[in-house]
Amino acid sequence: MHVGDLHEALTAIQQQRILWQRYVAAGVTPEVPTGISDVQVAWQQVSADLAELDAPLGRTTPRRVSHPCRCTSSPTCSRSSPPSPTC
Repeated sequence: MHVGDLHEALTAIQQQRILWQRYVAAGVTPEVPTGISDVQVAWQQVSADLAELDAPLGRTTPRRVSHPCRCTSSPTCSRSSPPSPTC
């Protein structure tokens, strides 16, 4: 690993740590929420259903719906859930 890569990785980790601390009590250890894999499966199904509806509606451009995990891992995201460590 290059020093530049290490710095970038540590910066991203620090941003995740700051986000985590916004939503939990002090001293709580991060953990993957129970049922997160079920949410991912449901998200994939909704995305597939929306894609299937696009054809009869005449939409040729795919929908640009953010994956929930990608949004919450962004430091500028305004959603009220901590970032998922599985995404």
